[in-house]
Amino acid sequence: MLLIGCALAMERDDYVPKEKCTTPGRCSESSSSTTGLRVLQLLSGREHSSSGSRLAEVAKSMMNYQYLVGDAASDEVAVIDGCWDPAGIAAFAKSKGLKIVKYIATHYHYDHIGGEMPGSQGRIPGLREFVDDMGLFAHIHKVERDHAIRSTGVVHSNRVVGMKQGSRIELGKVSLRFLHTPGHSPGGMSIVLSHGGVEEAIITGDTLFPGSCGRVDLPGSDKADMFRSIQGVLAKQPDRLVVWPGHGYSTPSSTIGQEKLGGLLKPMSMDQWMAMMG
Repeated sequence: MLLIGCALAMERDDYVPKEKCTTPGRCSESSSSTTGLRVLQLLSGREHSSSGSRLAEVAKSMMNYQYLVGDAASDEVAVIDGCWDPAGIAAFAKSKGLKIVKYIATHYHYDHIGGEMPGSQGRIPGLREFVDDMGLFAHIHKVERDHAIRSTGVVHSNRVVGMKQGSRIELGKVSLRFLHTPGHSPGGMSIVLSHGGVEEAIITGDTLFPGSCGRVDLPGSDKADMFRSIQGVLAKQPDRLVVWPGHGYSTPSSTIGQEKLGGLLKPMSMDQWMAMMG
């Protein structure tokens, strides 16, 4: 069944830039005096997972984005949805003079945190490697914490922290504020990024893509919850926020304002939403 407006199939990714920063001109890698919010967008099969192996080919086909986020005045960053090639992601960060100090997951699906692929296709590295091998603390919504630990096989479960609505992580002058946006999964989170108290961007995972949203036909997904997350939470965010999605199914970024004009943040009723979802 086709779910109009929400992602069910891969679409061509028309990304252009290899890296992005929500404060252009203030995120230079070479200047120690730079200030602002640093956001580097990585795409599976582009900055990593490009070895030509079967896993790399699957990673490329899934078009997952990962993010390195931090204060541009510091070399410390958090990796968001680090998956498929943890060593490659860490190497990319190192090549930019950055050190990954935290792991954050927008939700618990295997293409975002790793674990067993459906149909006995093999295991994807991700959360477990960042926690057990690299010694990082990981952060995921509390309702998905236990499942994430089991599905990825994390040994040091004490390093996996359950987050909730309003939780924050600070990296220098950059603050990451967590919004609970279920629908695609029960513990889906969107992460508002601010610098010096000014909100500048939001990482929406698989809740909101430019022009569409994540699937709502999966185990644990819920159409009504997705409506409330999109219309009741994301549509209330400031228009200026840059939207960074979880997959490269359309454009690599958008803004809340653009999605209010031409995307799923346009005002609609629950009845209209449910009719659109089928």
